[in-house]
Amino acid sequence: RALAALQTALDELTADAPSLGELTEALAEATYPPQRRESLVDVLDVLDARSGRWDHVFLVGVGEGQFPRRFSDRSLISEADRTALAARGVVLDTRGDLATREMLLFYLAVSRPEVTLQVSYQRWGGSGQDSAPGSFLLSLADALGGMDELSARGLVTTIAPGQFLPPASDIATRPDALLTGLAGLFEPGLDPDGAAISWTVRNEAGLLRRTAEGIWAHRRRWSRGTCDAFDGLITHPALLEQLAARFGPSAVFTPTELNLYGQCPWWFFARYVLGLAPQDEPTRRLEPVLLGAFCHNVLFRLMQQLAQDLGRPVQIAQLDEQQLEAALSDAIEAQSDQLQAHRQVPYPVLWSIQRRHIHRQLLNYLLAQREDKDNLDPQCLHFELRFGASRRREDLCDPGSIDEPIRLSTPAGIVQLTGRIDRIDQVRSDQGDGLMVVDYKSGRLPSQRDIDAGRSLQLPIYAEAAERILCEPSLGGAFHGLRDGSRVYFAKITKPRKGQLTYEQRKEAAAETIGRFVAAIRAGRFDLAPTDKCPGFCPYRHICHHTPSRAQFKARTAQEDSS
Repeated sequence: RALAALQTALDELTADAPSLGELTEALAEATYPPQRRESLVDVLDVLDARSGRWDHVFLVGVGEGQFPRRFSDRSLISEADRTALAARGVVLDTRGDLATREMLLFYLAVSRPEVTLQVSYQRWGGSGQDSAPGSFLLSLADALGGMDELSARGLVTTIAPGQFLPPASDIATRPDALLTGLAGLFEPGLDPDGAAISWTVRNEAGLLRRTAEGIWAHRRRWSRGTCDAFDGLITHPALLEQLAARFGPSAVFTPTELNLYGQCPWWFFARYVLGLAPQDEPTRRLEPVLLGAFCHNVLFRLMQQLAQDLGRPVQIAQLDEQQLEAALSDAIEAQSDQLQAHRQVPYPVLWSIQRRHIHRQLLNYLLAQREDKDNLDPQCLHFELRFGASRRREDLCDPGSIDEPIRLSTPAGIVQLTGRIDRIDQVRSDQGDGLMVVDYKSGRLPSQRDIDAGRSLQLPIYAEAAERILCEPSLGGAFHGLRDGSRVYFAKITKPRKGQLTYEQRKEAAAETIGRFVAAIRAGRFDLAPTDKCPGFCPYRHICHHTPSRAQFKARTAQEDSS
């Protein structure tokens, strides 16, 4: 057909037809795949197989959510948006269009065989939960009388897990020998003479040892009892010696590190002991960490400029809205230029939208600051005050920052701490005048429960650091939510409820918690059991062996042991 089409094209050419050499040169520009060789089995995607024919076809993966695929709304244009646009004449593919294409692919797939067709889906997932057949498979079965009718006619087969273990006499590969041998230890009928396990011991001793260690570790992780070496407790003397040296008296801890250990010891182990970094993934917007840093730096530039123009302390309540908005716009522009100079904005159009959202959010926060609902008459003294970290030239930090860490006395001895205080105010209250540290939060604010449990130690540490650096009494601190203006206090100005610890007692409890965490880190206690709940945003979840059921099992056992 190709040659006939070429001949027709040549016949239609005028007298000024190209020469044979020119035609040969032109045809040489096109490349063609080699001729398809005959094969016994072809493994193809449905898209690649839709134009061929075979004697026997095995269509796999026709389960719920696989074929047809489970469609979800996109982040930019939702299904409702597509419907609204279609009403205005802008026709985009809808979920129904995608489902129709999937249905056509399924029809093409089941119509490829000449002799037999076998359709299958995974009955049990990796977690052991049941899976269901897909809607296309059920429609195909309905045309033949339904799944029950096909089962009664012997046309539906359920393959149980482990059915593919071959008899010892039919073993052909090393993995078959290993699996049959191990399975035979638990069910002697699979390896009655011990031939498979004997061969594996002689020829694959290393692989057998590693597999046995994995099975043993799995058994220990799910055995009754408290966490041990198989659950994140380090017991090897050499490793303990290295931990004691690395996190000994000369180590300097940040509130972030201590908070992370209080939330999940294993997360701390993965990040700060093993030094594992999550894989970078492309993003359409700023990551939460970069977004928080951007807002912090904008507020620093804003307050620093106001201090230069109006003098210290900065009293936000005395500024009008136009002053605040103008100063905020300049700060956002300057910080945005720096961000773009470092090429940290991959999508400029989306970044411009996000920047406007940040501007509106920070302006609302500043306007709410003017109201002073707590009647503290705050006067902003210092911004980004650092302690225990050397200042780099490009760092945005307060001139009063110090390079030395603060030294806190705890039950574990002296612990050195470093950090950066977003803002320090001078306030007035019924308990007297003093310093109040402010920590900005662009996301969720820690709760009072988080502070009491040691999952948030920033305010106790920062309040102590401010008092020591500035040599003035500290009344505590507060988290400020940049999104909605909410606040959470760890301060002397809040009256304790009945049965609640006083401010001084809570400071002592925080020091005890810090000492307990540091002692546990040095002792190698990195249990796979979060103190509160496993967060959904954990970047190490895919390599963590924690499961809620296992944590519940261990916690229940610990309660039984203590009782």
